[in-house]
Amino acid sequence: MAITAAEAFRDYETDGVPSSGSHKIKKNDMRNWGAWVEGLINAFTANGGLIFSSKATLDASLAYAANTMAWVIGDATVANNGVYGKVGASGVGSWTRRADLPFSFIIASDVGAGTANAIQATTSIPVSSSALVWTNIFEANTASPVTISFNGGSALTIKTNTNNDVVAGGLVAGMIVLGIVSGSAFRLLNDQVSSAIVAAAEAAQAAAEAAKADAEAAAQDAANNSYDFVRNFNKNGTTSDDANFTTLESLVSGRVIDLQGRKYKVSAKKTGNRYVNGYFVIDNADDAATILYPAKDTLVPLGAPINLMPNERYIGWPQGGPAYYEPTGELLVKMNSGSGHEDTSQYVLTRRSGDGGASFKDYPKALFQRSDGKREMSMAVDNVDGQWLMSTFLQTVGGAVEELKLYGKRANEYRQWGGSSPHPQLRITTTNGSPTIVVYDANHGVKPGDRVRFEQASGTVGGLSISGVFTVLEGGETNFSVTAGSNATSTADQNIDVNVTFIEDDWAEITFSGVSLGSAIVAASALGHTMPTQVSGIAGRRNTAGDIFVTIHGGGVSGPCLVGINNIFRTGAPRAVASVARIGGLTEGLEASIDIDHATGDMFGAIRTEGGYPYRRWYLPFGSAAGSAVTAAGPASPFGAASPIGIRKVPGKNAVYGIMSGSRLPATVDADPIVGLYLLYMTWDDFKNPSSAGFDHIHLQDLHYTDYLVQDRNANGVPGIYVADGGEVLGVLWSDQFGTGTKNEGGQPSTFLQRLYIGTDAVLHSGSSPDISGWFGDTPVLAYWPPEDVTNLSGHFNTDGSLVKRTFRRGLRLAGSTSGTGVYLLTFQDADGTAVNLGHTNYYVVATTYAGAHYCAVWNQTNTGFEVRTYDAAGAAVNRQFMVDVRIDNEWSDNRD
Repeated sequence: MAITAAEAFRDYETDGVPSSGSHKIKKNDMRNWGAWVEGLINAFTANGGLIFSSKATLDASLAYAANTMAWVIGDATVANNGVYGKVGASGVGSWTRRADLPFSFIIASDVGAGTANAIQATTSIPVSSSALVWTNIFEANTASPVTISFNGGSALTIKTNTNNDVVAGGLVAGMIVLGIVSGSAFRLLNDQVSSAIVAAAEAAQAAAEAAKADAEAAAQDAANNSYDFVRNFNKNGTTSDDANFTTLESLVSGRVIDLQGRKYKVSAKKTGNRYVNGYFVIDNADDAATILYPAKDTLVPLGAPINLMPNERYIGWPQGGPAYYEPTGELLVKMNSGSGHEDTSQYVLTRRSGDGGASFKDYPKALFQRSDGKREMSMAVDNVDGQWLMSTFLQTVGGAVEELKLYGKRANEYRQWGGSSPHPQLRITTTNGSPTIVVYDANHGVKPGDRVRFEQASGTVGGLSISGVFTVLEGGETNFSVTAGSNATSTADQNIDVNVTFIEDDWAEITFSGVSLGSAIVAASALGHTMPTQVSGIAGRRNTAGDIFVTIHGGGVSGPCLVGINNIFRTGAPRAVASVARIGGLTEGLEASIDIDHATGDMFGAIRTEGGYPYRRWYLPFGSAAGSAVTAAGPASPFGAASPIGIRKVPGKNAVYGIMSGSRLPATVDADPIVGLYLLYMTWDDFKNPSSAGFDHIHLQDLHYTDYLVQDRNANGVPGIYVADGGEVLGVLWSDQFGTGTKNEGGQPSTFLQRLYIGTDAVLHSGSSPDISGWFGDTPVLAYWPPEDVTNLSGHFNTDGSLVKRTFRRGLRLAGSTSGTGVYLLTFQDADGTAVNLGHTNYYVVATTYAGAHYCAVWNQTNTGFEVRTYDAAGAAVNRQFMVDVRIDNEWSDNRD
């Protein structure tokens, strides 16, 4: 063929380019095109004109000589229609498609079966890209783009002759259009109506003018924002900028003005413009202290604050919590609830987050609630190498403290060594004739009595199967040991692939040769201790076999003390209180907070004020004695007689944050007395230098003082702080009055948690407050466990239903068995292999066969498990290996917290 009809009849000299001028039809092009069409027709009619309604019928008809021509017309697959030639002798061979059907024009009909913007047209001849298609338009289009489909085929986008989408109103009722199919488009040879084009042009002009106005406004805004309104200000936080702000606000108002992250000393916060990214520094703002008030967007909250414990009285003491475990992202918050300090209703509460404090379970867990006329309160909590540690004290109401206790429980965690895991293989050793198995894991975090589960081990060691639940006998700095059910048959030292689940049982007291922590401290102290009042902080260096430190006060000894405790995670040497000494030799002060810089082993914290002296920070280089700790007094405290304080260093950064609240009556008691909640900031370098000035006090928000017991200062504020996500997120825990009146009337403080982003890429959160005060937001939300946070389990099972490999998550796993050919029952189990009833069927299962042309299906889903049935390619039941993935919404309740 020399030329196509589309080429011969094209609109422009260069197809699709209007500027090339109109195309004049050439007679020789028409002769060539007509000769090609006539040749096809003659070839077709020369053999009798074979016509088939489908390609399948054609392919089944081979009793024709070679080169016989036939048409396929009417096949449901458009591409199958066309002109075919016979290949091979009669009775054998095949048919080969040679050309489209030789129709120059195909008439289509739009009877309104589709819509105005999705046209459906029908033809009596299959549509192809080599034929011109003529169709009517049933109704005017109302939007752009417009599509058309022929004979139920794919929707083609209608393009104008200049390859643009048809504008709204470009096709009108009764209009006849002519076009060709070109890929996924239907290209018109005639064009849309001119009135629509004019309307579109006018709309484009209006849009262009609006865009110009917007651009000019944006340019003006950019010019305003780029102007340095504060270029001549002092910006140092010590020299007053009052006069500069007065001048500025007399010239401009309502502008967004960048404070450039600097401090501006003023007598009062400035509100004449929308100030962002900086601090107003006000002297004598609270008890003669200097306070920094953040401007808009300076601190970036991550969502609304969460109300963890509506209408509950205490958080406990702030220095010792919350506890955060980075590998799993879990956060544990301990609180105390009751009518007051001196009340038998007092008990310990915990709540836990699985995502660093972004959300919490929808219930609290009550621990240690008593009915014997005594109360037990939690004083500190932390996580050391995966071991939750919590201190409490037990007291007879109205009497002296009876006992100071330490509890522990291993955090639930799953690890995989070897295989596709990034971890190396796990080293395990045995001794011939001994049931003891030694497992080498430098950060195991287990103590004697904890339990671990080994699964899918790649082999035996010393003739012992490394499978099942084992109780930990003892641990060391790099290993822990368990006992097998039989003796090893050889001495072995072997690396294997294995999955290990650290099982989280309930809290258990950690004792010292049979006595409590308090009694062990009394016995080890040379300071004349009686039972200490409380543990105010817990910390431990990583991978040191549980050598931890606690801070205490009271017990007949003045000043805060640092207590060294050895061998929490091992029994190779006696677990013991190794040292008790005053921090920096101080003989004044109460609770001390404690944290450890794991990169260096240095310890640090702050000391609560009491009796009018200022609060202090303390720093102890690694290996130094507690009495040698560097202590430094901060500036005047904004908290009066007592100021609880917690301190955290940001990992890898030269930054230290603290948190404090007003734990005292305000100067003027009114109907709604308030105290402040403050974030503290200091560089790590300055923190270690006793000659450096104290923390900056950054005002976060005002707290409402309880009316229930006006003098009960511990009922309000008592904040805590933690750092998560590698130092990018700071979490603040505090309490505030939830209402007025007695506890039964909603007058007790509730417990809140707010996370804020302190990373270098901090951006404004959409829910943040619109002014420079109360950036925590106006409406706290109740704690919840979000639906998208789920337990994901997986398993790979043999043809007999036995296990090949599985995961263990949040105290839950899958077990399998077979009850017939191709019928497998999968059940939920806990760490001990006991069946678990989820209490709901709100879980989702995906099952796949492991290999071969087989398939499987999920049947009979219940609260305790489900069936998987496997089939061969013909649908008959057959035993096959299979894999399942289970997604459980609304995490099942267990006894972990």
